[in-house]
Amino acid sequence: MPNAAAKIRYGVVAGGSISQAAFVPGIGQADNSVMTALVTGDPQKATVWVDRCGLKAYAYED
Repeated sequence: MPNAAAKIRYGVVAGGSISQAAFVPGIGQADNSVMTALVTGDPQKATVWVDRCGLKAYAYED
């Protein structure tokens, strides 16, 4: 049986407008979910997400 107290961890691949406007806010509204990582090819976008959300950012090459 799964641990009910455990959170579902999500990583986002690409940080475009759909991620920013719909997907990530939805994760934030779910009590059992947390954003943990971002994969992006845009270093500026990675910096914004890390600063705003405290995520670990990865490049596509990682």
